[in-house]
Amino acid sequence: MKIPLITIPTVYVLDQASKVFMTHWLEGGLRHVTVIPGFFHFGYALNSGAAFGILQGRSVLLGLIAFLALATILWFRKEFFGTTPLQQFAGGLMVAGILGNVTDRLRQGAVIDFLEFHFGPYHYPNFNVADSAICVGVGLFLLLSFLNPTPSQKPKPSNPSD
Repeated sequence: MKIPLITIPTVYVLDQASKVFMTHWLEGGLRHVTVIPGFFHFGYALNSGAAFGILQGRSVLLGLIAFLALATILWFRKEFFGTTPLQQFAGGLMVAGILGNVTDRLRQGAVIDFLEFHFGPYHYPNFNVADSAICVGVGLFLLLSFLNPTPSQKPKPSNPSD
């Protein structure tokens, strides 16, 4: 297995560094900064829940689920990391994202979110680099799974005598 060794530490460091920077910048008085009016903002938020704020206050449970997900990925590493660089990149993104958010949960009991998007009157819940890495990694993994099924998933050729 050749996990691109640069993907995991690079994404992890980007995630943690962005959270430290945004915490100091936004928590220091600028709780909200408009980048593109009506569309993109930086908004500091601590999320003790999961995606979209579900399971608020269940950080320990969510941390355990994250460790189980990480253990599953590592246990089935050939399926998650595959053999192509793109498959390995997808697996690396998932691992780095999980590690980034688990670090927050262990350090402060909640995940730091700061990327905020608005679509007209709708507000998409704040998220961070680790969340993005997980979503892109899972999406890429699923796309590649459909485009390049493993030998056991490929349909068997039909027998002309049938």
